[in-house]
Amino acid sequence: MEASGQLSVSSHSVRESSASRPLAAFVAERINVSLHIDRRRKLKVRILMTRRASVISADSTMSTLKSSTDCVSPVLRAADTVTAVWARAGIDKSPRVAVILGSGLGGTANSAVHHGAIAVPYEDVPGMPMSRVEGHAGRLVTGGRQLNRCVLLQGRSHFYEGWSLVDVTFSVSLLAELGVRTLILTNAAGGISSHLQPGDLMTITDHLSLIDMTPLNITAVRPGVFHTGQTVWSHRLRKIAHTIETELQVHSGCYAMMPGPNYETPAEVRMLSTLGADAVGMSTVPEAIMARQLGMEVLGVSCITNAAAGRAGVPLDHQDIGNVAVSIENGFIDWLQRLLGAIDG
Repeated sequence: MEASGQLSVSSHSVRESSASRPLAAFVAERINVSLHIDRRRKLKVRILMTRRASVISADSTMSTLKSSTDCVSPVLRAADTVTAVWARAGIDKSPRVAVILGSGLGGTANSAVHHGAIAVPYEDVPGMPMSRVEGHAGRLVTGGRQLNRCVLLQGRSHFYEGWSLVDVTFSVSLLAELGVRTLILTNAAGGISSHLQPGDLMTITDHLSLIDMTPLNITAVRPGVFHTGQTVWSHRLRKIAHTIETELQVHSGCYAMMPGPNYETPAEVRMLSTLGADAVGMSTVPEAIMARQLGMEVLGVSCITNAAAGRAGVPLDHQDIGNVAVSIENGFIDWLQRLLGAIDG
């Protein structure tokens, strides 16, 4: 076998070596060879992970890497683009907290822009998937008087739009690369439990996902890290959320994710109720799993925009759901801004 074009140890030479030298000396030599190869492989990995090297040369036995664009991952390239835009705007501190705003909940971002925040369209960020669903503007918003080291993502991409789970969680990977350590995931959801009324909020204590909605594979899982629902959703953040004064009703409960894009049938809603779900939607779970895998603390908040199918006796309509989100916009903006202040403070 040949290693890096320089080292060659054939089976014939192994037999000769074992016959002509003491066994201990032969084993020691083979260990040194293995360590030498391993060090070279690790060096190559470190070089491949270098972000801005224009030309990187290893020793004569290793290939020369031409350009950083050949080896930089899409997430790193996106992070470089965003930080460059922020730097030009005078924002030189990385965000610590991020909020992904769900359907019809983008008013907080609009308010921040009105008060001096800057907005970076998703289409200007390499690799960032664009949502094609109404109510998702597709902007990263930060800065100004309202957002101190906080970034808002005004809209998300969905699995039902045809994006892969890697695409759906691209924004989370980007946020981690930008330095975010706390993530608030919001969504519009249908209320299953009778005590949840349109216009209420529900912090997520646990989740149900009846199909494989994890964006992880075994190669992406850190050794020994397999999160359960109890460890995905932060009890500490949920406790803070319930201390915020607001005119809105804030509950807590279990969130069920269905793949969409069609709304659930009444039979499916009855099934979810039997399984313990309090609200149902079409997002959030993959993002939460990825965020925890990347070491973030996660809070989930559902805005109950409608009674789930079969609970109200009328067909569901996306426009009606958007109208409910608009009706609580001011209350939600106030609540979220107070929450951000409490978390960051």
